[in-house]
Amino acid sequence: MLFQLVDAGLGIAFVPSLGLRADTSPTVVWLEVDDPECRRVLSVAWREDTYLSAAARRFRDHTVDHFHAQAEAGPRSD
Repeated sequence: MLFQLVDAGLGIAFVPSLGLRADTSPTVVWLEVDDPECRRVLSVAWREDTYLSAAARRFRDHTVDHFHAQAEAGPRSD
């Protein structure tokens, strides 16, 4: 829907680079924003009241542990 609005000339939009693959309009121009650094917040979600397979639990636990460790280490300097 957002791409159709831009394609119709109704404005501009900030979208993740993944959106570039979804856009097939030859009239929409893409500009990569890399300065200042752009970041996106992602979340992990699951239902506590339903069964999670062992693999899903391990993935969830690994992901939570990994990002907690990164948050404790502080911002990267690259």
